[in-house]
Amino acid sequence: QKAAVEQLAERLRKTKTDGADGAEGEGLYDDVLALVRYLRARNWDLDLAEALIRKTGTWRRDFGFSKIFTESMDEIAQEASFGNIYVRGYDKLGRPALYLKPGREGFNAEPAAVKYLVYCVERAIACVDKQAKLGHLRVPPEDPVARKFVLLVDFQGVGLGSLVPLTVRDLMVVMQDHYPERLGSAFFVNTPWLLHSFFTAASAFLDPVTLAKFNFVSEETSQTMEQHFDLSALENSFGGCDDEPFCSHIFLNTHGGEGVFGLEYSEQLRLSPQELNALQADHGFEYVEFLHVYRHWRVLRLPSQKRHWLRQLAKQLSLCEEEGMDYFIEASTLLRYLRAHEWDVDKAAAAVCATARWRKEHIPPLGDTQMGRCSAPIVRECALGRFYLRGFDKRGRPIVYVKFHHEDSGHFQETINYVIYVMERLIAVLRRKEESLLEKEVDGAADADCATVLVDFNGYSPSHRPPLRTMLEALRIFQEHYPDVFGDVFLYRPPARLCFFYHAWQKMRCSSCLTLPIAPKGRSNVTLVTSASQWRKIAQSLFDCEKLEWTLGGNTRQPFTSKTFLSKKVDGAIFGTEFEAQAAAPEEKRQRVSFSSVVLKVEEAADTPAVIRHEPLEPEGIVTSTINTITWLFR
Repeated sequence: QKAAVEQLAERLRKTKTDGADGAEGEGLYDDVLALVRYLRARNWDLDLAEALIRKTGTWRRDFGFSKIFTESMDEIAQEASFGNIYVRGYDKLGRPALYLKPGREGFNAEPAAVKYLVYCVERAIACVDKQAKLGHLRVPPEDPVARKFVLLVDFQGVGLGSLVPLTVRDLMVVMQDHYPERLGSAFFVNTPWLLHSFFTAASAFLDPVTLAKFNFVSEETSQTMEQHFDLSALENSFGGCDDEPFCSHIFLNTHGGEGVFGLEYSEQLRLSPQELNALQADHGFEYVEFLHVYRHWRVLRLPSQKRHWLRQLAKQLSLCEEEGMDYFIEASTLLRYLRAHEWDVDKAAAAVCATARWRKEHIPPLGDTQMGRCSAPIVRECALGRFYLRGFDKRGRPIVYVKFHHEDSGHFQETINYVIYVMERLIAVLRRKEESLLEKEVDGAADADCATVLVDFNGYSPSHRPPLRTMLEALRIFQEHYPDVFGDVFLYRPPARLCFFYHAWQKMRCSSCLTLPIAPKGRSNVTLVTSASQWRKIAQSLFDCEKLEWTLGGNTRQPFTSKTFLSKKVDGAIFGTEFEAQAAAPEEKRQRVSFSSVVLKVEEAADTPAVIRHEPLEPEGIVTSTINTITWLFR
């Protein structure tokens, strides 16, 4: 065997001298342990081993192996965001575990996915080498050069008609041909019966040594895996107790000063706080957090040019000395500002800084409000039932209800303060939704970072219309400080005058004849619903009619109550929740919120908008009527 290794090395040395495989043979042809592995993989047949290792050298050259770790990191980050392959933990022999999750989104055998597989395998090999260097790798005496990793494959989510098994096969071929004798053991859970049956039938033709590496775990997962792993360091799907979700930005970025190679994910999690503290000491909190935006899955799914613009904005804001910038350390928030300013980085950055100053001046600490202790003006405005959050549409977007069945309170500042309160509640709901999707990254999640607005004109009359000053100020706040938060806006049964002026404005807008100081930006799509059949189609396609309010053709007759909206907690919190969840939550024993009889009386009237009465008004003048009607356009 020693002679075979020396002969193979001599043959490859001549090839290296001739420059046949170039730099791609470095670290392969001159690695004695690699030569041993290739010879073992071909039962010490010199010619077959030489052919196999040359095949790997050619593959490395054609595949661009040396560039994977330098020029392909954007592709690596994109694939890592799916969370379907990574290195995490060790078995009881000290071998690193390579997790493979074929049932997750983005699992394929495309070049980018293969690059990421190679990246993860090289990470696993670096962990093996580190373990051996530290003396933590238990190498059997009869095999002193064995340095292998363990493969953990979870087929959860893979159906019978899926092509995933073929993809797994293609990726396994890469490991078999170009990383021979690197696999110590493989454990499969949630295996489709068809794949299991095929393997059982084919096992008669496999080498016994190879066959012994494969373990299909179907029953008593914990008991089986406990023989090989410490369950506290094993993920739940394999019977372990480690429920910490995988975050790609930690896997790709967190290290101890010498790079991520040689570290597996659990080690990085333990290292992460220390490293972030060190970075914070050098650069500040915002710098560290804005770096996390770089690797956010929403960012990685953007086209390359838009991804570059967002990262420019994040970097620019990390250097901003404005107070309160931590509010904007969210990928979705930065995306909204860029979309609202047509992807102009400088304008978006200026808008973010302006909002930071505005928030400092107009938004007080929300401690009491978040705990359900709202001021009397907020309580009064909410009791009118004109503006609130309730439920989600089928796309996962929160629904904002706007109603005009009550007269306006007539208090400009109180109305504006309540509008800001609801918008802060909406942002909290969107961020909680974002957190729930962070690891799942499900289809359609990229479209769920905005709200759907339902403007209900049932019971509307001119006396219910807010003053022009209030409307313009609210619109300005929406546009400048909550940009692109609203997606689809549906005006349900709008007045005929509003329809006329809206269509006229649309025509003038298309012909570039109209320029207004306040114009809708971003992706808002306004739809005027003027017939029952039109609304029926919209409601069936976008909403769950069982949870839609009855005034809009739904089946929910539970009225909106301000006491529930302002004070009832869900899992100990009010911010991040909407009325539907609050109404369904159990009552708290020590809930003490005072609502005056006047407020309750107003609220009871709000529950029956169809019978609301109001005093007849004097006819409006044509100028006043025209101005007030046009302002409705921007709702």
